Amino acid sequence: MSNLHTPQRLEDESFKEYQERRKKSKQEVKRVLKGTPVWNCLTQGTYRKSKEVK
Repeated sequence: MSNLHTPQRLEDESFKEYQERRKKSKQEVKRVLKGTPVWNCLTQGTYRKSKEVK
């Protein structure tokens, strides 16, 4: 997938793939606008809540 947010169908993309891609795009936009934090484990490591902190 080159660009998740393009509204038109990509070259050689079936209608079913197009619907799934647009669905994921809309979910991503809603999550970003809502402000839900995302933890990027590839760059920030694994998040573990310390047992000592209450």
